[in-house]
Amino acid sequence: MVESSDDPDGDRSRAHRIAWQLVVCGALLIGIGIVLGTVTAPLWMTWTLLGAGLVALLAGTLVGVLQRVLDDRWDQLRRWFHETELRRSAIHADELKRAQGLALIDCLPPGEVLGRLLRRTYGDHPANEAVIRSVLGGAGRELDCHDLSVSTRTRVVYDIVPAVPGTIEITSTVEFSFANDVPDTVFILFVTCDHRLRELLVECSDHPFFDWWYVPDEHEFREGHAAINRLDVGFQYVDASGDEREMTIGRVQPTWVKFEQWVEYLSFLRQPHGTTPPWLRPDQLMRTLKIYQVDLAAMVKPHRIASVRELTVRSATLHPDDRGCYWMPAFPCYLESIGFRAELFATDADGGELEFMVNPYLSGGDLVARNVWVPAEEVRHLPVETWVLPGHAVDLRWQTRVDSDGR
Repeated sequence: MVESSDDPDGDRSRAHRIAWQLVVCGALLIGIGIVLGTVTAPLWMTWTLLGAGLVALLAGTLVGVLQRVLDDRWDQLRRWFHETELRRSAIHADELKRAQGLALIDCLPPGEVLGRLLRRTYGDHPANEAVIRSVLGGAGRELDCHDLSVSTRTRVVYDIVPAVPGTIEITSTVEFSFANDVPDTVFILFVTCDHRLRELLVECSDHPFFDWWYVPDEHEFREGHAAINRLDVGFQYVDASGDEREMTIGRVQPTWVKFEQWVEYLSFLRQPHGTTPPWLRPDQLMRTLKIYQVDLAAMVKPHRIASVRELTVRSATLHPDDRGCYWMPAFPCYLESIGFRAELFATDADGGELEFMVNPYLSGGDLVARNVWVPAEEVRHLPVETWVLPGHAVDLRWQTRVDSDGR
């Protein structure tokens, strides 16, 4: 039988035994040589025994020392290999977990993924739902994201002109290009005179295509907002055959939605959270909210809309001249640019020259005219290039220019 020498511990034991055997043998030979030297033994025998014993003693000592050094080096090398293997295993485990996590993310609806992340970081809080809707542009319950509104290319233009004294007309044109084609054919417009409803409408709208108008004048709101009759809509869409088509922007006539149907448009009417505040009671909502809809499918007959790819909305509204206006998104948008065309509004009622200031309430971007007073032509086109979410805004202020001498 051939004994395997693959066991390092066995090899070290044999080396230790050999070292000790050599030392013991050398000591015995030296001892015998010394004893024979005291009697009448031949001199060559004595020196031979002493020499052989010394050689054996030195050989055993050398083997022992070398084995000890090799043992230390072997232990260090084994520890290094062990630590390297542990690190490699840990890296592989992390990579496996990361790969599994990424694969799991792709298999879950985006709302569930973000909801779990928020519960882990923010804690389990009812307000997390508002964050989910603001970031995703909807509830995110569908795996293919077709229930989300996210515009990856957004351009905004405000045309500001004077109307009757103390009033201005603002024509806003907003172009959206969606990250995922949206399989919806209804554009919803919420009109409210209650500022408390603005954020709630964004959070609880059940349709991906929607916008909201805030009409602070309750009398104008009750009498009917004239801008409803000055609404233009255009869009690019994919038809049932997969061909891309375009509906040129044009005047539409929104349909008023009856109160009995509101439950189909706002989730908080179906699933109230906690105690309903007085301003959300149905009798109060009927005095502060109106809902209109535009049927996009009816605009393209006899073609059929499979999904909408781009949407342009233009509206003209009258506002009191409060020395300011603003734009806020209804869903997540990558804002490429915003412009305020106010050349026809460059002087006030007394003929004084107006100057303008842009105040961006954003998380990024670099607006050239931010927080400085500039003439009208310098706010005509402002590159932004950042993501904006519901609650973000770009605000424009104006004032009569005052010369350095105070005139």
